[in-house]
Amino acid sequence: MDTPGHADFGGEVERILGMVDGVLVLVDAAEGPLRRPSSWSRRPSRSACDRSSVINKVDRSDARPTVVVNEVFDLFAALDASEEQLDFPILYGSAKEGWMATSPNAHKIWARRTMA
Repeated sequence: MDTPGHADFGGEVERILGMVDGVLVLVDAAEGPLRRPSSWSRRPSRSACDRSSVINKVDRSDARPTVVVNEVFDLFAALDASEEQLDFPILYGSAKEGWMATSPNAHKIWARRTMA
């Protein structure tokens, strides 16, 4: 389920997060975590909710996936995430190209396969 990041939807997001066991935090590989998501990110940090980060658009020329992962970690730490939540799984991908992987360099391998 997708939840809105806008503060006006805070009550709705809190209700929805009460029904889930985990969240995927989708972050743009070039922009990094935006300020808006932190309004709802506080809620999972107070619960046993598991988090995974999805770094999208790593195929872009301005992508900086390693820096963005560090920014996500810093955001979670600033929101008082538990030690377990700070050891979050990370996926890298490109929704546009239709792939997801555990390596930020997978797009180079994927591009070679599709060109062959």
